Amino acid sequence: MTPDPEELAPRFKAASAKYFWPAIADEDLEVYVETPGGEPEQVTFDDAPGVEPFVRCYADRFSIDDSVAELTGSGSSVKTSVDLTVPRENPDVVDDPHGEIDTECDLVIRRPTPGELDQLEANDDEDLSPNRVARLRGAQMIVDYVSMDNVATDERDFVATLVCGTAKVPPGESPDDEHEAAETFLQRSEPTQHDDWVGSKNEYLKDFYAGTIVREIEGLGGTRLEAALADFVGVDVETGDEVPGLGDLLPIMSGFPGRDDHEDPLLNWDRRPDPSLDEETGRWTFEGIVGPNREDFDEWSVAIELIERDEENKRTGQLKIEVKSDTDGAEVPDSLGTELVIECGADVPRIHFEGRSERVGGTNINLGNITQMETRIKGTLISGGEE
Repeated sequence: MTPDPEELAPRFKAASAKYFWPAIADEDLEVYVETPGGEPEQVTFDDAPGVEPFVRCYADRFSIDDSVAELTGSGSSVKTSVDLTVPRENPDVVDDPHGEIDTECDLVIRRPTPGELDQLEANDDEDLSPNRVARLRGAQMIVDYVSMDNVATDERDFVATLVCGTAKVPPGESPDDEHEAAETFLQRSEPTQHDDWVGSKNEYLKDFYAGTIVREIEGLGGTRLEAALADFVGVDVETGDEVPGLGDLLPIMSGFPGRDDHEDPLLNWDRRPDPSLDEETGRWTFEGIVGPNREDFDEWSVAIELIERDEENKRTGQLKIEVKSDTDGAEVPDSLGTELVIECGADVPRIHFEGRSERVGGTNINLGNITQMETRIKGTLISGGEE
């Protein structure tokens, strides 16, 4: 059955507004949709009302006073940054390759007005909801919208834009080498549909770069982005305060603390594995990025366990897990076990790993007695055959 153009036209207009509003807002692009027998209709923000709070957030990016240190109320904005290290280019693939470049992306955060919240909450598109970060680079097209509901707290809803690469450059100015390097790095990370920045298992990107590829890409949608947002939209808890909403939490609290409280001085984390329960599969899942905290070693490894704890923080059991890693040079066991060890040579500076538990539920686990799952991870460094 051939789709009705009259029905498709509003969807095309909404999609155009949703993904191309930066170029439209900067008056660099006009989009028209025409149906057979009809007149061309120009795309406006009314075609996707939920974009307007993001447009206003984006519009503030060059006018915010750098001295502003907090969101002061509805309609206020603040600008901070998210670090990005562009890995060194591969001289076998790139002519005149650059080395490692430290740069950053601009993160603009806005507290929506009541009217803007109404626009967001009335929208059928989950991407255009409160507590989303619209990510873009110099093409002035939104790559994707990242949900950050886990960072926001009650009465602290926000919208944000993460502006990267040459999109950071003010009108009339030219991009510098840092802007261009970040732009190229992110552009190369995108799949053909340009709807994500992908580091993990991206062989095309690995052809061009050597270094912490996964960590840098993950940071723009993971822990680095979360940390930058939390400074402005996270809850402030003073010593002795009651944790907000604690009585409404389920018995399973996957995010607190979710990992061993005892820091291993041998390890340096970029992404800590906080376990969460996948209710569809009945498995606990976790993910992390880690490397050694020293340089004088020949081999290193991490031993991973998944621990059950009760409401008194007492250890009540241990789940079998399986892990995998897409990091070249990381040797990962292919079996299920209660403690699995990933082994690496000195030429592997960091590893990205993912894991999941055996299926739980039924008689395997007493949900009433468990308040958290914890990943316990121990590092080992070996020099000259000695630990």
